[in-house]
Amino acid sequence: MSIDYKKLQISLAEHNVYNAWQYVSSLCETMEYLSVSFNLIQKVYNHRTAELETIEEEILRSDISNPGTPSVLTTEHIKRTNLDIVGYEIQDGVFLRKTMIEFIHYARVCMDLLLQIANAALLGDEAIDIEDRAFAKKVFQELAADTHFTNLKSMFDGILNDLEYQYLLACDNYLKHIKTILISIKSSIIVGNHNEFVLESFVYNGNKYPKKDAIDEAKAIYQMVENRIDSVLTVVLNQIPNGKSTNSRIQTLQFEQFAKKSPDSCVVESITFFITVENDLSELPQEIAVYPLIIKPNREIFSFDFRLEEIFIRRMRDDNTFEIIGCAKLKNGLDTNEFYRKYVVSACDYTEYAHYLINFTQKYQQVSLNYYAVSGKIVIG
Repeated sequence: MSIDYKKLQISLAEHNVYNAWQYVSSLCETMEYLSVSFNLIQKVYNHRTAELETIEEEILRSDISNPGTPSVLTTEHIKRTNLDIVGYEIQDGVFLRKTMIEFIHYARVCMDLLLQIANAALLGDEAIDIEDRAFAKKVFQELAADTHFTNLKSMFDGILNDLEYQYLLACDNYLKHIKTILISIKSSIIVGNHNEFVLESFVYNGNKYPKKDAIDEAKAIYQMVENRIDSVLTVVLNQIPNGKSTNSRIQTLQFEQFAKKSPDSCVVESITFFITVENDLSELPQEIAVYPLIIKPNREIFSFDFRLEEIFIRRMRDDNTFEIIGCAKLKNGLDTNEFYRKYVVSACDYTEYAHYLINFTQKYQQVSLNYYAVSGKIVIG
């Protein structure tokens, strides 16, 4: 693939849509699984056919050497196509069927992830909830409504109309919902000398799909998935700067940590995270979405899952000291799939901040953070 994944990652981070990177990472990992399955299917089937040819030659030579005593195909002959995986013997036919089903599913997942990436990378604060039952339809509507995304929408239309994709979708759905194994493997030697590894014909959602050679179909699907990923991600990368608003998103936080030094250790007394504004709370929306992230000069990205329930908002006075003017409080709790966690902004003063400091160690027995992803200071007393 020609897509520059590092460039894509940096662009997502720079434009406050880094939540899309989790789907890109999943896509890359699933493509590895797809590649492994694709190569295993070919190698195991080639091993099977080669071994059967060897067995056939051995039987024919035996018949020639011992006329009148016909050779018999034994269980030991049949077992020679089996696979030994770290001491576990498995029939090659079982392995091929299992791996082909996995291959089909991985290919489907890769294609699904493309739409999730486009949704997260381009729709910003208006991105469709991944659990929405009409997710695909709504994403397509959003892409169609913005002229910047006309080319991308056409690409997705092309995927939907691609006969190879339609077959993949139907086959994966059939295997999941109908729960009938479509894959057939047959071989004959001496008589007929015929090998067959096929995806049988099936009917799904009123459409009939023909019988196909499994190896040829795996090659066609693999090529289709690779080509579609490369073309779609290239357009997504180019369109990220034209993505919809991310005004509610905050990636820049400052922190202040107070610790007390003892002869044996250094005990954390409090950690506070801040958002700094120039004048007042009107500079922030009433609801913000927070994910701490810093891009270093060497293009390395540092971030972490922010799990504190309060963020204080401050402004700098004329004497270069800070004044607490507000607090952002976690809206939906920690047990969500939110990448940028949502906080509600309201006014407060130093009294609430002091109460936070006093009760910090009681409320937070353990805090996980990445110091490289935030700027700030540690005060040791």
